Amino acid sequence: MNNLIRTYNQNRRKFFVIILVIVAAIILLQLLNYLTKKNAENKESSNTTLESEYGKNYEAVTGEKKDEVTYRTQTNVIKSFLDACINSDTESAYNLISNDCKNALYPSINDFIDGYYTINFRDKKISYNYQAWSGDTYRIELRENILSTGLYSDSAYKEDYYTIKGNKVNISGYVKKEEINKEIQKQNITINVENLEYYKDYLICNISVFNQTDNDILLDSLESPESIVLIDDNAVSFTFYNDAIDESEIRVYKGQLTQISLKFNAVYRENLDIRQIQFNNIIKNYEKYQSNTLEESDITNIEVNI
Repeated sequence: MNNLIRTYNQNRRKFFVIILVIVAAIILLQLLNYLTKKNAENKESSNTTLESEYGKNYEAVTGEKKDEVTYRTQTNVIKSFLDACINSDTESAYNLISNDCKNALYPSINDFIDGYYTINFRDKKISYNYQAWSGDTYRIELRENILSTGLYSDSAYKEDYYTIKGNKVNISGYVKKEEINKEIQKQNITINVENLEYYKDYLICNISVFNQTDNDILLDSLESPESIVLIDDNAVSFTFYNDAIDESEIRVYKGQLTQISLKFNAVYRENLDIRQIQFNNIIKNYEKYQSNTLEESDITNIEVNI
């Protein structure tokens, strides 16, 4: 014990220095942890307060600045929808979706919960980011809350495109619905183009086909995406996704009216103006098609001006 006391007395200054170093290290670590946490909070806050950031009201596609009142009104709709989702208020969120978007993608609130809310929001702490994209469309980033994951990554987010329609929002890349109701009859086959539904990356053309011939017909053989095309006002052709539909969906029985939805490779833009749809390989006798006995006269084409 005397030796221990003697050692302490001889090295008292060194002991104090060591203790001070340990205390300083602890304080420094606590300060670093605090600064790291504040930095993460600032990054999270920047994701949910885009309206205060410079340049977010400039359209990414055109570079044009949006009208300030329009921008504020539209982003308020977006924030109301996203905040409702984050707060698990699925009913309020669903009520903010436009009827056209509901009918196309989420006919019931359960469809919305299963197909959108659960995938993007349930059991997650989400922050969001938005940017004016083109016209009434905004690019949306959904990112898991930094404080809940402990990570921040520029690539770790989900992307969507919202389009504002009045005080409602279209989600999942749905842009708008355009009523057409133009029809033509040829060789006892009537095709009515009912409407066009625009998505950010593609277009859906909804038609009805009335077969008044004596045989079942096939709208297309599905061998080529170029056999059914949309034409715009600049004579640009947009091919259909022939691998996105089954033969049974485009077979029209004699005497029957059949609803058909065709998907086209047409990326949405503000000035996209579809003027015509061409069906270049309509098979007028399905039985002969199956038996591989088609003749040239068994194939026809129909064009519908839009």
